[in-house]
Parts: sequence; structure tokens; C-alpha cells
Amino acid sequence: MRILAFASPRPEKIVWEGRQWEWMPLSGPINAKFKEFGNENHRDLLAGDHFFFQAWGTTAAAGVRKVGAGSIYFATFKDSTGTYLDGAKNYKLTIPGPVPAKLFWSVTVYDSETRTIIDTDQGRGAVRMMFEKPQANADGSFDVYFGPDTPTGKESQWVKTIPGKGWFTYVRMYGPEDRLFDGTYKLPDIDKLK
Repeated sequence: MRILAFASPRPEKIVWEGRQWEWMPLSGPINAKFKEFGNENHRDLLAGDHFFFQAWGTTAAAGVRKVGAGSIYFATFKDSTGTYLDGAKNYKLTIPGPVPAKLFWSVTVYDSETRTIIDTDQGRGAVRMMFEKPQANADGSFDVYFGPDTPTGKESQWVKTIPGKGWFTYVRMYGPEDRLFDGTYKLPDIDKLK
């Protein structure tokens, strides 16, 4: 399950061609009638294992890929070079603006071993529009930082990571707008800082 969760061979996992972002859940929404991934003729057991291993639960609202429906989750386990994210390194993600989420957005960091929110002395594992209130850049984009080192002046837009541990992130967009689905909005990959 761990290998399939972090290195799925399924091509439909990719959100934007040429980028590291993956759909979560992998195969789209849970079938509301059957409370499983798949349909009346086919249970997608690999998609179920993938979702359970990463998220530990189920909801019919997970993975609904349409405008205004709940929330959309994008997952990434690798940086822009295709290298798994490393808790000893520093990274930056620029979220283009305006962010196509009517309600709010968040970026949450998880420990790849436990699959729970990263536990550090920082006391949080996320940068959230409603709580940390990150400052927008002049072009309306937002920079989110990850790593063991605090970026000067960007503390509220940073999630601390742990050297010696891998991590992954979900970008959640609540109240998704049409630009998330028509190809006009794409998240760039996470870049390792020098």
C-alpha cells in the first residue's frame, strides 16, 4: 500500500501533464451508491487502498471534480526535479493568484511515515488562508515555504519539516472554481531552494 500510495503507476493520477501534482483520490469520487471506488460492475480496489493509506477514511464528497462541489485535493510527493521531498531541504511553492477557490485554500504537510500532519515544535503543519493569512505577492500569487530553516520575514508562510524524514503535501481548494477544471489554472511544482 505504501508503494502504491507514493509511487502509483497509474497514468490517470497526474493532474497536469509534465508536473508532479496528483489527484487525491486517485480515480475520482467514491461511488455514492456503493460507497466504494468504481461502479456496479467493478470495484477499484487499488484506488481504495491508495485513498485509505493516505487519508484513512472515506466520504462521498472526496474527489468530486466539479465547480463549487466541496473541496479538491492535489497531492505531491516530489519536487520539480522528480525527487521525493526531503525534510532536511528547503523548498518553495508559489500558488498562482487569483486562487480559484470561492471559500478558501490551504497547504498541509504530512509525515510520509505516519501519514499524519507533521509534528514539530512549530505547532502547526499547514499554511491556511483563514488562519495564517499569508500575504499575497504583487501579482496576486502566494509563496509557501517548507523546510527546517525559517525563511526570514515569511514565518507565517512556512511549514517546518524534519531532517531525516520524508514528507508530502496536499493543496486543498474549497469551493473550486471553473479554472481548476478547464486547464487555465495549474499549480507549479515545488522547487528546492539553494
